[in-house]
Amino acid sequence: MKAPKNNNLNNNRDDDNNNCNVVVIERKNPDNNNNYKNYSNGGKEPLTETNYRISKERSKFDEFLLGYPRGAYTVARTIKRKAIVELEGHVNRICNSLQQMKFTPSTENLTNGEHNDLNNNNNNNDNNNNRNKNKNKENNNINNNNNNNNKKDEKRKGEGEKGEDRGGEEKEAPNVTKELEPYRNFDKLKEMIIPLLKMGLKKYYEIEEETPYHIKGVDEANITLLVCYSFKESRPILAAQIRPLRVPSSPKCKVDVYGEPRKSARTKDSQWVRDRKVFEKSMHPGFNEVILTDPHTHNIYEGLSSNFFAVLHNPDTRQPLVVTAPLHCVLEGTIMKMVVMICNRDGIDFKFWFPNIEDISQWKGAFITSTSRLVLPIEIMRFRDGRLMEKLPTGDETIIHIKNEVEKEILNRAFRIL
Repeated sequence: MKAPKNNNLNNNRDDDNNNCNVVVIERKNPDNNNNYKNYSNGGKEPLTETNYRISKERSKFDEFLLGYPRGAYTVARTIKRKAIVELEGHVNRICNSLQQMKFTPSTENLTNGEHNDLNNNNNNNDNNNNRNKNKNKENNNINNNNNNNNKKDEKRKGEGEKGEDRGGEEKEAPNVTKELEPYRNFDKLKEMIIPLLKMGLKKYYEIEEETPYHIKGVDEANITLLVCYSFKESRPILAAQIRPLRVPSSPKCKVDVYGEPRKSARTKDSQWVRDRKVFEKSMHPGFNEVILTDPHTHNIYEGLSSNFFAVLHNPDTRQPLVVTAPLHCVLEGTIMKMVVMICNRDGIDFKFWFPNIEDISQWKGAFITSTSRLVLPIEIMRFRDGRLMEKLPTGDETIIHIKNEVEKEILNRAFRIL
């Protein structure tokens, strides 16, 4: 298949959907669960090609995730081509998401599985109205909300019976829980992921191609990791897609502001890739991201694939104040964690407060963070509710400092794979 011509190099989303050469690698499961005992005894998974199904494909980002049953995923990147930024953070994200998810035959059908002859029907619609809204602009109830969410998580883990997730009243079958146990364990999952990445990156660099936005042999790779459960094959699946990392062609970005926050934001669920398509298709040409907001409070949550930050002026200290949505309302990205650390380390005032659209005229600037974009200042915010388009300052010293420090920090948090 001939590669399509890329006419929109300014659409710099993490999950760039141009067709390109990719490697898909899937771990072959042991014949029985007794083999997993090797992990608890400190054994290492042998690195042989026979342990994996490896294919060279020409596909888009979302075709990989939607080709498998619903599962937990994360998107990582290489640094210096041989290391992964925040590998342990990505492993932990999958583990935490798997612990919050329940796998039943009905949840598998939420996505169309095509890999390995998985042909599932998409007959389930998400109920987007099951979301608790925080209408307190100053977020005075953040701690209470966190406690309530923690109690819900404990109840879900302890009971595993009531319909608090997409599985409704269905329970996760004991055999499924047992088979997923090593994938819900950080150390065991890490030991499975490292050799898979080692083999996958080696194969990807063999078929890597030159594109208008990627220099063969020089630029970095984008890695999507997925853990799901196939009821058709009666087994867990650990797979990865490795493709060119598309970095921003501009040092600033434009964002569309519309769409309500997603439910279960703290879970990296591949169903979200399907849910967000309606936003992606209606994104204004030349814009880079969609920012989700509460239409009632005008609180800003996050982007489709990024975290959102605003820089305010603190009248009490006369210093800049960096704010972002409370953690229980959004997915905590790996770059977001670095931003929080840098602010705390360098004495920059930081709060988990919702940025609010009504205060935009008082902002010193705003930016988004993600795996490929790192820290990207926002120059234009476009609204769908009749508001005039806002042009933001992009030269704020606080944002520039955070951006520079993140670029240094990713080198300190690199895990060598090759």
